[in-house]
Amino acid sequence: GSTLFPSTAPFRSEQYRADPVDFIAQILNIQMQTASPFAEARVVVNEKTGTIVISGEVEIGPVVVVVGNLTVSTGNQSGVVAVDPSQQATTNLQQLVTALEAIQVSPLAQIDVIRVLERSGKLHGWVIYE
Repeated sequence: GSTLFPSTAPFRSEQYRADPVDFIAQILNIQMQTASPFAEARVVVNEKTGTIVISGEVEIGPVVVVVGNLTVSTGNQSGVVAVDPSQQATTNLQQLVTALEAIQVSPLAQIDVIRVLERSGKLHGWVIYE
């Protein structure tokens, strides 16, 4: 069976007992990919101060959200006029926040929109509430 212990690594220790140098050489040649912490799609929200920090490409799938008297539409919704009609299937959160600021939507209302988008499953990124 497979477990998470080092003894189950893809390298079998008995294979390399006779030639440990070959074993180390193969381990050193393993390509590892790490994501930059700056590339991760993340939103940090502080309701107390009304602060929204967006990092990475936080995308929003096609959705229509109504918060109070505000209706937000993203992506291709048939029969609905989108906030940014030039967008095809997705919009990023930065574009949406910029559009909301342009029509003077308060930071707390913007945070409400983010919360609803997250709950709908259409906000593609981590949301951290402080």
